[in-house]
Amino acid sequence: MRRTSLVGRFFADACGQDLIEYGLLIGVITVALILILPTLQTHIGTVFTTWGTQTNSLWVPVAPAP
Repeated sequence: MRRTSLVGRFFADACGQDLIEYGLLIGVITVALILILPTLQTHIGTVFTTWGTQTNSLWVPVAPAP
């Protein structure tokens, strides 16, 4: 008669492994987004501000007809 320890059975059991993997993946993606989004937000704001300034300086109003 072979007896397996509680710890051995725990590590041999694969039930719920997919859920743990998905949870870890979501955690890694969340941490990455938390680290990247503030920088990305600043960069996008700078791009739109620069674009708006350049667009406004290109516009020349037409003189009204008499």
